[in-house]
Amino acid sequence: MRSVHLFGWGLVVGATALGAILSAMTFNWENETFAAQAPGAATPATAPASATIPASTTGGQQVFDSKCVGCHTIGGGRLAGPDLKGVTDRRPHEWLVNFITAPDQLIAGGDPTAKQLVAEFGMPMPNLGISKADAEAILSYIAAQSGGGAGTTPGQSAAALPIGDAANGRLLLIGEKRLANGGPACLGCHNVAGVGALGGGNMGLDLTHSQTKFGAAGLASILQSPPYPGMAEAFSAHPITPHEIADLTAFLAYADTAQQTAAPPIAFPLFGIGAFALLLGVMQLGRRGQAQGVRRRLLERSGR
Repeated sequence: MRSVHLFGWGLVVGATALGAILSAMTFNWENETFAAQAPGAATPATAPASATIPASTTGGQQVFDSKCVGCHTIGGGRLAGPDLKGVTDRRPHEWLVNFITAPDQLIAGGDPTAKQLVAEFGMPMPNLGISKADAEAILSYIAAQSGGGAGTTPGQSAAALPIGDAANGRLLLIGEKRLANGGPACLGCHNVAGVGALGGGNMGLDLTHSQTKFGAAGLASILQSPPYPGMAEAFSAHPITPHEIADLTAFLAYADTAQQTAAPPIAFPLFGIGAFALLLGVMQLGRRGQAQGVRRRLLERSGR
């Protein structure tokens, strides 16, 4: 009987080891496939440089720079959200205040303008907890800045990010390489098609076509100044560096347009599961055969 147990445990250990080997093969295979297909580098994205808010800045600019600048400019072009230059002349004041303070309620209520913005930009504006007084200050600031010529939001200057390395961006996204300031890997909350044997998280947006939705500048702006509460909390003390933003943006641009020509990464895990099931079946047959042999010998002895 002891040999039966040892045989069974040996198969279990062997199946576990095989599963670990296949998981490692999956990871390495995925990396090699990407390295063979991905471009060496991507075109640098234009995005705002690190915002600098003077200590004396108060009122609308301070609120705008802390809450809005991740998705909007005033005369600097669209990012994840629309360019807000002149918006105080295009939209009713009361509607703007309501949308800034409670965009989720307007969207849920079926407001046609709010729904049109969601359809155009591919995502709803999050509720950032902005008070009515702060909304009024933001609108006053936008109105004042809209009177000047086209340009970037005061407090920021347009700058070209370094040329991004898509391969390094992938390693940062899946967490194989840690972000310099200790921020969490993107794949914990977001999914990108074809990345990771088991996929990514579903707490955040699916990033597969984020390049199409936001553009390179929009993506870079979101990564630099996260406008979403959960993301802002995660990265407030762990900002992503300009080089990392460039690499992540480069990879997401690649992921958006890449054609998946190789077998999907799930092939190896499925093979591992099948091999494990086969070993379990062999183990059961072996144990049954040995048990029957032991039982036969016992019966033969009892019959003597």
